[in-house]
Amino acid sequence: MPMFEVGDPVERREWIGMTKGQVVEVTRDDATVAVEWQVGFRLAGTRTTERADDLRKSV
Repeated sequence: MPMFEVGDPVERREWIGMTKGQVVEVTRDDATVAVEWQVGFRLAGTRTTERADDLRKSV
C-alpha cells in the first residue's frame, strides 16, 4: 500500500500544525508527492512537489 494517495490531507514534518495541504499526485515509486497547500507561510494557494519522507498525514 502506498504511503500517500490522492486526496490525503498532509503537512510538512518540520512544520507540524503550521502547514496543511492535499495530495494531488503521487509518483509511481511513491518517492515524490504533489501537494496543493491551503495553509502555510508562503505556501497557501500554491502547488509544490515534495519528497514523501518530508510529509506526514494530517489529522
